[in-house]
Amino acid sequence: AEAYLLGRGMQLVQRNFRNRYGEIDLIMRDQDSLVFVEVRTRGVDDGISALDSIGPQKQRQVRLVASSYLSTTDQLPKSIRIDALGILLNAEGAVIHYVPNAM
Repeated sequence: AEAYLLGRGMQLVQRNFRNRYGEIDLIMRDQDSLVFVEVRTRGVDDGISALDSIGPQKQRQVRLVASSYLSTTDQLPKSIRIDALGILLNAEGAVIHYVPNAM
């Protein structure tokens, strides 16, 4: 996931940011935007897609963690967004589904 986003021109800010509200998998910078990325991985036999596994409760948690992170930084970005990245593992390897502004 990180390599994919770096390949899209983003810069890594932090991996696995945790606070009392939960965790965000990746925090990236995309030009003037700060991007919080929820990453989910699933196999073909899991019965639910990686992106579909990010339910309303997890979305609320990610927004809360992102808000808390922003309250601790001195340099606020021009814009923020919360993206989702799903990885489907199959016999041929991995298929990535990336959704900017997913939440």
